[in-house]
Amino acid sequence: MKKYSGFLKILVLLLFLPFCIWRFAVSNTMEIKKKHKILRHIIPDTNSGNLPFAIKEISPPFVSSGGILDSIAECTLQEKVNIVSYTPVLTDMEEDCALYSGLLKLSGRYTGLVKTIDRIEHMQARLKIISVNFYMYPPYTIPSKQELRVDIAIQQIEYK
Repeated sequence: MKKYSGFLKILVLLLFLPFCIWRFAVSNTMEIKKKHKILRHIIPDTNSGNLPFAIKEISPPFVSSGGILDSIAECTLQEKVNIVSYTPVLTDMEEDCALYSGLLKLSGRYTGLVKTIDRIEHMQARLKIISVNFYMYPPYTIPSKQELRVDIAIQQIEYK
């Protein structure tokens, strides 16, 4: 039996290894590929650049016009959050659409700031929050004289 042990190990390896490779690596990939083939025929290709007119009309300009400040005004009053500054910038522009970015700086208590961020996230406008940065202002001073601030970077695509 000892003289056939190497042969048996190679035989088991040759039979068992392909099964393990299929089971743990290839089978999941093949399932995803089958689902992709089915969904490719059901869902239309949206990368063609020809967006339906209805999608273009949904998004009123909130970032460029400062409409976001009007939208969160009630929330800031309720939560005692102060609007420190708001800076809209035209980031990129192509044929019929423009990408606007805005930096909104707020100050107040942590819970009020978080509720205001939640209000911005759940607005009906098509806004994208890029980053949120909490910090104490002014830095390197006595903690009792500092206030909590948040910088919220927002982007929106506006169609003409």
